[in-house]
Amino acid sequence: MAKYIRSRKPNAIKLKSKVTSIALKHNTGAVVVTTNDKDHHKFSHVISTIPLPVLRTIDLSQAELSPRQSNALCELDYGPAIKIGLQFNTGTDRSGKRLNIVGGQSYTDRPIRTIVYPSFGMSEK
Repeated sequence: MAKYIRSRKPNAIKLKSKVTSIALKHNTGAVVVTTNDKDHHKFSHVISTIPLPVLRTIDLSQAELSPRQSNALCELDYGPAIKIGLQFNTGTDRSGKRLNIVGGQSYTDRPIRTIVYPSFGMSEK
């Protein structure tokens, strides 16, 4: 993505700059990103991949977030996570019947909580 953006506008990505605020300007339709408390950069779109705890430190008061978006930023938090990959030749239920699970998710009240069944790479070994 960075390569494409730079091919269209070489100076669009600025590194080593602390973002202090993000604001939406209706009169111009621009998103204004302020860095280092003084430099203002105007963009038509902004893609933020900032972790939530860091995003909460940026002034978004002029970003015109909906109440639900603002509440989500305040309430969402990271939880412990781990990924484990397992591969089986076949999957069967307790009676020995083949399950034929391809893609999807299961939820449980056990500590594992979520099980994801990929829908790709099934023919690979």
